[in-house]
Amino acid sequence: MIESASKFFLKFRFKAKLLERELEQPSAENLKQEPYVQIDRPNTEIKDNQVKAVQNDLPKPESLQWGPLPERTPKLSPVEQLDESYLTSSFFRYAEDQSHRFDNAPLEYVAIGLIVTLASMLGNKVRICPKRFDKTWFEFVNLWGAIVGSPSKKKTPSLKAGIAPLKRLKLKAKGAFNFVINDATYEAACIVAEENPGGILLFRDEISAWLTMLEKPDRAQERAFYLEGFSGGQYEQIRVTRDNVKIDNLTVSLLGGLQPSKLLKMLHSRSDGSNNDGLFERFQLLVFPDHASCYVDKEPDEDAAEKVNLIFSLLSEIGAPESPLTFSFTDDAQALWDSWATEFKQKEVKVDEEQQTVLGKYPALCAKLALIFELVQQAESFEGSQNFKVSEEVTLKALEMAIKWIKFLWSHNRRIHNYGLEHGQDDKTELLLKRLRQIRHEPFTGRDVYHGGPRGLRYASEFEKAADELVRLGCLKRVERTTTNHKKKFWYYKHPELLTKWVV
Repeated sequence: MIESASKFFLKFRFKAKLLERELEQPSAENLKQEPYVQIDRPNTEIKDNQVKAVQNDLPKPESLQWGPLPERTPKLSPVEQLDESYLTSSFFRYAEDQSHRFDNAPLEYVAIGLIVTLASMLGNKVRICPKRFDKTWFEFVNLWGAIVGSPSKKKTPSLKAGIAPLKRLKLKAKGAFNFVINDATYEAACIVAEENPGGILLFRDEISAWLTMLEKPDRAQERAFYLEGFSGGQYEQIRVTRDNVKIDNLTVSLLGGLQPSKLLKMLHSRSDGSNNDGLFERFQLLVFPDHASCYVDKEPDEDAAEKVNLIFSLLSEIGAPESPLTFSFTDDAQALWDSWATEFKQKEVKVDEEQQTVLGKYPALCAKLALIFELVQQAESFEGSQNFKVSEEVTLKALEMAIKWIKFLWSHNRRIHNYGLEHGQDDKTELLLKRLRQIRHEPFTGRDVYHGGPRGLRYASEFEKAADELVRLGCLKRVERTTTNHKKKFWYYKHPELLTKWVV
């Protein structure tokens, strides 16, 4: 058997050698045919001549009319300014005081951190029914918030100032309130959520890295975990080596910072449909504030810090996941809610689909904020002579404050939306801008750019997407011509000031 197998392989090897020799020495029949390269060369020359003939008809660079080069960084649309009417007195004093300590960082940074942190502590222990008759709709108060700002704008210390009251509460309670996670794995987050049925808070200095990680195909389960955690509901993690994790009402709050350049990537990813499952839209408390230019040196407001710490302490004791406190509006607040919700629904249908995904979540957000502000008001007015008890009614004042926040957040959403439209440069556009410095001749073609170009700009499709954006912005002009073989070809011209004002 072994001998026959050996003979077979020797025979196979001999035939392979013969075939190799035939390929090296083609037959006389094959030699009568011209090599492929000789057949194709005349066609290539014809094609080149066709292109050259068209090039002679192209306009000279100096003959083109150009408009002014747009600003490299677009002007930001105006936003509502946060003042004392948006927060209770203690929260406003605390946020203002902390912002002064961080080189006069935006007040919004601290306020967002404070509100989201309090929401995470309340979690699913309290809820609100916005409608008077339909009690099947209720909202827990977990929130997702993010602040946008360039590096060195004090985003991280501002957010940490918002979390500080919870950390002080944790120290006072000797290990309790251990539901804040930073860089935990998905498996670890599940365990923390199981151990804290009231809810968890994910805090990231830079939220973009986390969002990018969730875009990976192998992170689909983790992405589903956080999507479910926003809406609430039962969640179960099946594990082979350990006991399964089962959470009756998964409740997750998120808080982090975001650089403008990273924000653009998120906006592009959303607009091209690559990640349109609504994860990014869940950051409803997303602000992109202006930065003050004045210098402030004031004595720290220790009384405000103590008051906020007391509010957190009082509110930490109310409600329970197994029997949440259920709130409803007072009569005058209910009348305002009905009127506002009706008007808001009419506004929602008039915007584009992308904006509807944001506006559609605002009624639930408004109800959540109204409940949070109501609880802060009640804790703020508590005298401390007896045990703290809450009234399960949301007053008109709290709802009015929440509605102001919706208007405030909508202005920031419009700024972010317009920022994405006006500042359309994605990674490939930036690559094209840098590549254009190496293109010395005009006009040039797409092949001049992507042939031998950098990674990310080596294909015609990649070039065309980036070129379309620069043409739209007025940085390039595109001229179309039809060759003699009836094929369309494009040539491009650079704005005379592009290399000096735009390309870094």
